Amino acid sequence: MNYVITSTLPNQFGGRTKSLLDRTKKLVQQADMSFTIVTTNYNPVLHGGDDPSKRPND
Repeated sequence: MNYVITSTLPNQFGGRTKSLLDRTKKLVQQADMSFTIVTTNYNPVLHGGDDPSKRPND
């Protein structure tokens, strides 16, 4: 398994994030490699905040 680590992964992005995702996508498609993207900026709002009933199923 290969990992890509980034600080944030916003809904709208460009520049460095776009480049990182483009390179990763090419490696997946052309080299048949698999990746897990890891972010170091946890945002509880994206995971339902403090209400566990609103969090996505893992």
